[in-house]
This record gives sequence, structure tokens and C-alpha cells, in this order.
Amino acid sequence: MSNNQTSIEDIKIIKLIEDKVKAILKHDRDITLDEDLRKLGLDSMKSFEMVVQLEDEYDIEFSGDENLLERFSTIQKIKDSVDSKIKKY
Repeated sequence: MSNNQTSIEDIKIIKLIEDKVKAILKHDRDITLDEDLRKLGLDSMKSFEMVVQLEDEYDIEFSGDENLLERFSTIQKIKDSVDSKIKKY
């Protein structure tokens, strides 16, 4: 699969992440993949809430030394982080 093709599984992950982000940040509108979530109100507490939800959803674990606020600054970065954890298990 080439980089510009998105699988159905990728779409499902992106949609789930977007829904979680919108709920945590209390936003109604669509959020683009590369939109800076920190400008929409993402802070360390909200990124931690996101981590807990994603760890539960995908049975993965993020280590405490990972810079989660930076790694979770866009939906695309969150998806990439989740993908890297899923592939390790």
C-alpha cells in the first residue's frame, strides 16, 4: 500500500481518535489531521486523559518518559503513535 492510500483500518483509527479528541476538547467541528490540538485547548491533563482512553481501547501502553503533549499535538501524530504501539504487540 502506498503512503497516500488509507486503509479502512486507518480510517477507523482516525475516526475514533477524532471522536475522542472532540469529546475531550469539547469541540463540535471537524478537526483536520494536522491541526495543532494545543491551540484548541489540549494540555497535559487532557493529553493524559487521551492516553488512558487509547491504552484501554487498543490494549497498548505509553511509557511515562514519552513527551505525550508533543506526540499528541495533532490527530496524525496520535494515530502514528498508536500505530507504532499496535505494531509492537
